[in-house]
Amino acid sequence: MEVGIDFLDIREPNDVATISCRIGDLIIPHAILDTGADDSLFTDNIPRYLGEKIDQKNVHKLTGAVGDSQSIGTSYNIPITIGTEEDSITVSEKEISVIPTKKDRDGNDISIMILGTKWQHRVGWEPIVKGEFIATHNGKTIKIPLYTRKEKYSHNVSVSENIFKKRSFESPTHTEQWNAPKDFKLPDSFDTTIAEQIPEEQKKN
Repeated sequence: MEVGIDFLDIREPNDVATISCRIGDLIIPHAILDTGADDSLFTDNIPRYLGEKIDQKNVHKLTGAVGDSQSIGTSYNIPITIGTEEDSITVSEKEISVIPTKKDRDGNDISIMILGTKWQHRVGWEPIVKGEFIATHNGKTIKIPLYTRKEKYSHNVSVSENIFKKRSFESPTHTEQWNAPKDFKLPDSFDTTIAEQIPEEQKKN
């Protein structure tokens, strides 16, 4: 089902590259590859779902579109898996900055996962060509699909139906649209994003 939405004001054309990855039993269909940021980040509902601690003493300044803001903490040594169950690579991100989870107009969480260049280099990524993300780690090379979409003066963004699913590790196929909160902003190293919604019944306390 498609609905009209309002999103961030996109001033220039922007290609958003995403890949599917997994953290534990959590499938993340559209993790954003940010080649303009060193560090990775995710919204706080992700580590809380996974049962990972958030170090609230280790915060980082976020500048740009978010103004003089900062993260709310840091999670450590998060194992991120790419590839299929039979042919995969798992590389832990030593530190991931945690940002607050925003709500859409229906009260659902908007989840975001950004993979920075430190993790990309650690996983042995190669220059992106032909719509593939190629990584080589410990002698193993895998290729996974790379998803991109161009937003130009647009308020529309496609999102996966559901980020929190316990299922086989596979590429996403179903998309729908969501409404971004009016005050929702991101660092300007990524002007647009692909976010996910988490159903209430699958959240962890």
